Amino acid sequence: MLRSFTGEYTDPDRGDRFHLNLTCIGHNAARELSRSSPPRALWSIPLTCNWTRNALALAACLAGLGSLPAAEVVTLTAGNAAAVAPAGKEADWIHGDHVLRNDRIVAVIAKPVATRHANMTVRNVGGCLIDLTSRERQNDQLSCYYPAAGLAAFRTATASADGGGPVAGDDLAVNGGRVRLEAVSAAAAARPAITVAYELADGDDFLTITTTWSNPCESAVPVSVADRVRADRTFAAAVAGDDYVAWW
Repeated sequence: MLRSFTGEYTDPDRGDRFHLNLTCIGHNAARELSRSSPPRALWSIPLTCNWTRNALALAACLAGLGSLPAAEVVTLTAGNAAAVAPAGKEADWIHGDHVLRNDRIVAVIAKPVATRHANMTVRNVGGCLIDLTSRERQNDQLSCYYPAAGLAAFRTATASADGGGPVAGDDLAVNGGRVRLEAVSAAAAARPAITVAYELADGDDFLTITTTWSNPCESAVPVSVADRVRADRTFAAAVAGDDYVAWW
């Protein structure tokens, strides 16, 4: 099943329009995962940032003037935040969060801990995508993208590059042609294990997100396959027809 999401924000000061497009490939119906079921990657979602100015559509950060040799994952600290963290009205990063960036876009994944809240109304964001914007014209408008619609409780994160082994810890730093940040939510009563992988390749102007569900328990676990996006002012959302194609 294909789901498409499209949102637009108009900057009141500069007149620029910001687009965030999602294309979701997966299943919408509720289902059960048995212990014998293999882990299922039910969603693979490229998130694309675009800017439009004077009715001319531009891919996010086409200029790419602040060139990096490759994509990278880096944990935000007091020493690097000024150079690495994104800007924008909805930028909610704090020290300890993890950044994926290349020469075109920058994204922030909140530190996967129970106490991580983006703000007073956007809560329980650990392991979720909370910031996404272009590198050249930074103007983050995303409140949160919740993999598994908030069902997951992500508590660990690892990073890797170019298919290499994962690096764990609170201070991640990897780079390469393609980087990956993986957050894991362990199985619990009536809840499957959920792993979300955020991937960014050098030169890409989109972030690819894959959510994998698996059940290590003896009994089947009912699941409702869904993700959730929190994007407030100037965004609208709707579901079109019976094919569950949505836009926002």
